[in-house]
Amino acid sequence: MGQSWPQFPSDVQGGDEATFSPAKSQSSLLAAQRGTQKTRRIETDADGNVLVNVAMGTVTIAPSGTGVNIFATNSAVPTGVETTVLSYTTVFPFHISRLVGWGNVDAEFLVKVNGVIVGGGMTSPSERTLDMDYDVAPIPTNTGDVVTVTARQDSGFTRRIRVNLLGE
Repeated sequence: MGQSWPQFPSDVQGGDEATFSPAKSQSSLLAAQRGTQKTRRIETDADGNVLVNVAMGTVTIAPSGTGVNIFATNSAVPTGVETTVLSYTTVFPFHISRLVGWGNVDAEFLVKVNGVIVGGGMTSPSERTLDMDYDVAPIPTNTGDVVTVTARQDSGFTRRIRVNLLGE
């Protein structure tokens, strides 16, 4: 049963050592080699940038140097109606990495890109602030996309809701 260990040097090309999944105590990131049952280690530099070996060299995937932090307040969110709290037309491509939402009421929050729901969550009496972290799988946007955050609350009264949308 199981796979055999990689053979050196035939399974090692250009320092890209074939390996099996690490134990939980090892800090390592692996990717599948397309069309095989092998995995490959993914390397990072000291800054946490991912180094990717491609056919003609190395490409570094680095975070954008332009961070995005957009804050908005809607002081009149009616009861029972999905209402826009934030609307932003992107001026450059970025990835949404976090949504923070709060108010003086429990509410459902939705993140939309060009009208399509791509994320969200809900506050409750025990969790008064929604803090959705999309770092593992950030939500991509392109120049000209319209990013909106809506909220719906059912308190029976008009309420104030605030959001922070973060990305890079």
